[in-house]
Amino acid sequence: LLAAAPDRTHACGFEDPTTVAIGALNFLYPDSLHVTGAIWAGQQSGDLAMPDRTRLQAKGEERKRLDAMAYYKVTRILQGLGAAFDEVGTDPEVSEVALVLVETALWTHYAAAGGSVATTVHATGPRNGDLVLVTGEALLAALGKGRLSLAQAADKGYLRLYGTPEQERAFLATYGTIGLQPLPAVRQSVWGQRFLPEPPAQSALARGGQ
Repeated sequence: LLAAAPDRTHACGFEDPTTVAIGALNFLYPDSLHVTGAIWAGQQSGDLAMPDRTRLQAKGEERKRLDAMAYYKVTRILQGLGAAFDEVGTDPEVSEVALVLVETALWTHYAAAGGSVATTVHATGPRNGDLVLVTGEALLAALGKGRLSLAQAADKGYLRLYGTPEQERAFLATYGTIGLQPLPAVRQSVWGQRFLPEPPAQSALARGGQ
């Protein structure tokens, strides 16, 4: 699978923290910022990892360097999530999914295409008809390590879904167990422009649903 190169005309918080409009996200997806409070509670209870204070308090060039490293790590997990979707196969109710991180307004788009799931990190936003997932970096870290499933995250409020009732039910029924095992590892360039699963796995769609 290939991830599109980041669109520098659509900056996210990793590139420029001043571009993040949290209020706009909450306006478009009511109560989506409750994810922030739920994640904070999860961090206090030890359910989720604490934020990287060193990065968040850094300034100038040091902040840029740490943000670049954080972007690289997050991109690997987002690509791994796409690979996990691909392994499970697709559901016609949720053929396209857009995921956004509340801290940075970084969008990732997942779509069934050509017998597999295509992943686009640093997308410009959701498309009409997409199921939208709102979450944060701490949940991605837990998913990547296999410590928390998508269904568990939704139940705890770390993940909120915005779509039709049918889309939301289908997503959790099809992909809810993702995260109970570590996500597939990926290789990529430093800015996440390309990736390949390690090792390459034939998608469920390509196997004809076998």
